[in-house]
Amino acid sequence: MNAIHVNNSDNVGTALTTLNKGDKALGVVIKENISKGHKFATEDILKGQPIIKYGAHIGVANRNIKSGEWVHIHNIDGERGRGDLDSKTKEISQNGIRDHVILNNKKIILYRDLDDLMVVLV
Repeated sequence: MNAIHVNNSDNVGTALTTLNKGDKALGVVIKENISKGHKFATEDILKGQPIIKYGAHIGVANRNIKSGEWVHIHNIDGERGRGDLDSKTKEISQNGIRDHVILNNKKIILYRDLDDLMVVLV
């Protein structure tokens, strides 16, 4: 496994290893080199659409981002704490069953409890 995509609402994946242009990760052809721990688009994201990672809205695309492209500060604008955008920030519930990942052929269920603590069930 070379990348992780935690929630069904996510539109980015996170590289678990360095990904090179042309590699496949999460069914996506990588369009540029992606460093370990960095994000890449798992679908086309239009300018102005939210960036969703681990089921959380982490920013908004400041340009169109193609599936497989690196997603980082050069193509995301933060919205939190900006008075001009606070009312437009999309809130996504952080409670309940999140999703699952397969790691070393084991299904791992990721869940956030009511106290906002991440619980991993194997």
